[in-house]
Amino acid sequence: MTERRIIGPGDHATRVVHDAGFARLETVWDHPDNAELKQRRDNPSVLARGDELALPELRTATAEASTGARHRYVVRRTPLELRLQLRDFRQRPLAGRSCTLDVDGDAQELVSDGDGVIVRAIAHDARTAVLTVDDDELQLMIGYLEPVDTDAGWKDRLTNLGYLVDPQDEIAIELALEEFQTDNALELTRAPDDATRAKLLEIHGS
Repeated sequence: MTERRIIGPGDHATRVVHDAGFARLETVWDHPDNAELKQRRDNPSVLARGDELALPELRTATAEASTGARHRYVVRRTPLELRLQLRDFRQRPLAGRSCTLDVDGDAQELVSDGDGVIVRAIAHDARTAVLTVDDDELQLMIGYLEPVDTDAGWKDRLTNLGYLVDPQDEIAIELALEEFQTDNALELTRAPDDATRAKLLEIHGS
C-alpha cells in the first residue's frame, strides 16, 4: 500500500526515502505515483513544503545462504553529496581556496577546484553544516532550500548570493531584486518574474 509523505522544512527526497527504509532513491522517485511531482520538481533534492511524496510498499529482499560459512552482502545506497561554490563579492569563483566544512560535528579540510567548487559526501540525515573560509564562518541548513518558484525559494537564493539581508523587509527585497536584475542585464521590474527566477536558478546552481 502506498503511503503519502508530506514534505516539511528540511526534507529532501533522499532523506525521506532513506528514513523510510529504502536503499535507492530511484525506487521511490521513479514510481508512477510520483510522476506528477517529478514533473513539477526536476530536482529531488529541492522540494517545497507541502509537496507529497508517494512511498510504495517496502519489500524485504531474501537470499539463500549455507550454514557454517561466512557470507557478504552489499547494499547499494544512493550516495549524497554537499556541493558548494565559493565566490567573492563580485560573484567571481574563488579557485584554490582552503576552507573547512563541518557537517554535524565532522570537520574536513577542503580546497576549492578551478571553479571555486567544494564537494564532500554527507550522511542522508545530515542537517547542519558550518563553512569556514579564512575568518568568515557561514552556517548552513542542509535540505532547507526550496524550489525557485516559491517565495522562500527565490528569497533564499538572493540571500545566498549576497543580495538580500532581511527576507522579511519588503524594501530590502525590492532593492535586492533591483540590484540582481541590474547586475544581470534583466528588465528592471523589481519583481520575481520568470526571467529573474530563471537567472537566479542558473547563477545559484540549484
